[in-house]
Amino acid sequence: MSLPPSSSRSAREPDYLNSGPLIALGILGRLESSFGGERDAAALAAVRFLRERKLRWGDVVLPNLGSARTEVDSSDLATCIRNLDQLTAWERQFVVSLRSFPRISAKQLAVLRDIARKARAAAA
Repeated sequence: MSLPPSSSRSAREPDYLNSGPLIALGILGRLESSFGGERDAAALAAVRFLRERKLRWGDVVLPNLGSARTEVDSSDLATCIRNLDQLTAWERQFVVSLRSFPRISAKQLAVLRDIARKARAAAA
């Protein structure tokens, strides 16, 4: 099966939204095969399908999950880091761990904001 090249992508919508669903359904349908070799080939084809489109599994399996994540609030993070001595060991570890993530969940953001509020109050 020949897959369309990723360079044919529309500027406004990803290629997998155009011809991709039909190809993906064909690939995924083979995962139900009772033959291990066919399932293995389908899995490899699915990975190739994503790679050619510069996508990850999360982009197609849970495409709306990205909207549930938000950028780290750099001012809250900076406040916490400046006041690490005012935080508990768990809060320090949490704040430091966020530095490696460009996007965090809504729950993580809420925790960061609470910790930053605590750090601001302790510094005042």
